[in-house]
Amino acid sequence: MRRVSVGGSLASIAQGAMVAIAEHLLAHGTLDPEATFLDGDLKRRAFTSD
Repeated sequence: MRRVSVGGSLASIAQGAMVAIAEHLLAHGTLDPEATFLDGDLKRRAFTSD
């Protein structure tokens, strides 16, 4: 089995999404309604411990 590193790619994807939403906010004064947002339930499960 070969190890595959995806950390850099995931960081680049997140940074690209952040730049895209920031550019839209700067240009239009609003968040892009078509943007992909992190689901609230997923966020709670990912960042809290039971």
